[in-house]
Amino acid sequence: MNFTIESRRSRWLWFLGGMTFAMLMASFITADKPNSCLVAHDVAGSPRVQKEERPLHIFARSHRGREILFSKTSKGDLWFQDAKGRERCIATNVESASFSPDGKKFAYANSSDELFIETIEGNQLAHLTGARDHSWRSDSAAVTFLAMVSSDYPDIQQTVVYDLNHSQATHLPSGE
Repeated sequence: MNFTIESRRSRWLWFLGGMTFAMLMASFITADKPNSCLVAHDVAGSPRVQKEERPLHIFARSHRGREILFSKTSKGDLWFQDAKGRERCIATNVESASFSPDGKKFAYANSSDELFIETIEGNQLAHLTGARDHSWRSDSAAVTFLAMVSSDYPDIQQTVVYDLNHSQATHLPSGE
């Protein structure tokens, strides 16, 4: 029996029969490959086996498109996948995440209004509390965010710039 096994990146034609095919397909399907879709077709083109593993939510892709920040569940878990397809879990209860313009860092905010900034290698650069709505400066050297002035008044916020080169936060005057 002839089978074509397709993935998003490549396609092979296999001439296999019975049990050999079933064992090979079991090893392909159980492989932990994120964002993959494996489909087996017989020579007539009818689908035989299909498995999709897609992120539930993509927070961001690096500017080169090789790295990705995504969630596998609806609970806001944050995963990082590097250019080689390796994954690591970063955090839970994440509400937003973004890569720096240079693609070497990322920032993410959780449901407790904490902002974390890390390198793509996993080194933490900053942990800021009372932070919302972050954005990167175009040179990737700073992150701007809204800081809550007081937990008693969460709607009163001030714009803050966190300089990564000096590990320093600067409050901007209103209107800037």
